[in-house]
Amino acid sequence: MSESKVKAILDWPEPRKVRDIQAFLGFANFYRRFIPNYSEIVLPLTRLTRKSVPWNFSKECRTAFNTLKRAFTTAPVLHHWEPDRPLTVETDASDYAIAGILSLTTESGELHPIAFHSRTLTGAELNYDTHDKELLAIFECFRTW
Repeated sequence: MSESKVKAILDWPEPRKVRDIQAFLGFANFYRRFIPNYSEIVLPLTRLTRKSVPWNFSKECRTAFNTLKRAFTTAPVLHHWEPDRPLTVETDASDYAIAGILSLTTESGELHPIAFHSRTLTGAELNYDTHDKELLAIFECFRTW
């Protein structure tokens, strides 16, 4: 990402209304594949965009907003896929989101990310047992990649 875009993100003013959050998330969503656990980070912000939720930019929302802004300055550079290199898929599930990292094993044996995937759980998925959420993360990552 260019320095001017990083600066624009860091200088982005704190949201004052739902439309401000929607604009910020619309921009940030394009880069979600570069930010581990994106869906979990933005969860407090996305909740605030629901019509039934009154406006309250809480401490939790402020933390999520600032965490996401910082993530843009520290997001890892994704490695290109190399067909002759082994791949590793790591997944995780929380109470509210699933996530995964597709990594390539480099010549030195280190794992380097190729792609990230994350999303919040749907209403029905929130009721899944922990092992079912973990399996959902595995299934969805393999389906995505």
